[in-house]
Amino acid sequence: MNGKEVRREKNIPVKFNNFTVALGIMTEKDLSPEGSVSVHGQTVIAEWSPVKITTTEQ
Repeated sequence: MNGKEVRREKNIPVKFNNFTVALGIMTEKDLSPEGSVSVHGQTVIAEWSPVKITTTEQ
């Protein structure tokens, strides 16, 4: 992201012909000893810049 590599996978056991990239915005709240807590009511607006994915045969 922002010109930096985010993730690299090697030795993938299947061949990908195509895939879909999904981006999301999440409000995360840590689990407490009582369990998870739903967080509702946030208003969030996001704008994504173009995503570049490169693949190479090795």
